[in-house]
Amino acid sequence: MSRCDIEQLRITTSVEADTAQLLPDSRVIKAESVACDDNRIIGSGRTFSTTLRPETVVRELLEADLNSSQGVVNLLATVGLDLAQPLDLAGLGFIDEIGVPEGPFPAAPFMFEGCYMNPRMLIAVASHGPGTRKLEGTIRSVDDAYEFDGTVSCGHWRMVAQRLRLVRAAVKHYVAFREGADLIASWRSEGFDIQVEHDFLDVATAQQPPDLTKLVASAEADAWRVFVAVHAQLLRDHLPNLTVWLAHRGASVRIAALPSSLGAALMVQLHNLVVDGLEIRRCVNETCGRPFTRQRGRALKGQYRTSGVTYCDAACAKAQMQREYRRRNRQRSAAQASTGNPPPGA
Repeated sequence: MSRCDIEQLRITTSVEADTAQLLPDSRVIKAESVACDDNRIIGSGRTFSTTLRPETVVRELLEADLNSSQGVVNLLATVGLDLAQPLDLAGLGFIDEIGVPEGPFPAAPFMFEGCYMNPRMLIAVASHGPGTRKLEGTIRSVDDAYEFDGTVSCGHWRMVAQRLRLVRAAVKHYVAFREGADLIASWRSEGFDIQVEHDFLDVATAQQPPDLTKLVASAEADAWRVFVAVHAQLLRDHLPNLTVWLAHRGASVRIAALPSSLGAALMVQLHNLVVDGLEIRRCVNETCGRPFTRQRGRALKGQYRTSGVTYCDAACAKAQMQREYRRRNRQRSAAQASTGNPPPGA
């Protein structure tokens, strides 16, 4: 088969996104201490709301060890807690070959009501609704966010890991799409077997050209079906920032929803990456090779360079330059030794 014939057989794919649909950064909760106790992730101590660092979805998430409780603890301690509900993977079109334990899990969102004697001192905090968590502690206003002292349970570490593996598979899928690599392998690498029904094929092909059957029933179409499903499902946990204050005389009550899903915050970053259409590069540091869109570590005031860069961050650039410098020195010394000339300074 000629190269021209092969090109004609390839499925071409485009992803459309309205540039007006950039989402605001989703807030997450970071805890002073994160640990795994009896297989459950617990955050404790000073706890506060924040936004994810740019590029978290293609950096910390891709590099995390999600196959061990300590790896999950390390990631959540670095980027934030995850309090979301378990996912219906069968409804999304998956079988999780790694699996998660069965059992009751708390429901999102994690609501709290703060009873204040003044705007800076909380007397009590509690979630509401049947079967939800309860929290007591002290909450303090910090600029436009908040912080509190208390203990928060994220649930079984494997359940948390499953949600993060799902986001990571979606990230790998999009990177593979931009690089022309295997989409199905992106999901399999995270332990997910795609199981999508095709009951609609007879209707879809009733009065359509034969090529449509191949498109609808293709593995690539299945990969994109689950990508879109995961994207939509996880963004349901993208909570709006809404706080209601009730005040009477010297007391007040604050009612709000805590950020609940690290997975949603990460999916917001992936969504905005897709909408922005930024080029996905591979770091040219020979020991790195991670995908990135913005270079960290050189711009001022939190700015990140997006053009004219070949390294994912300043540290990688410096390490590669030092490596090449040492390599040139070794080559120069070897060449001088072979000709019998002593190296400079000898």
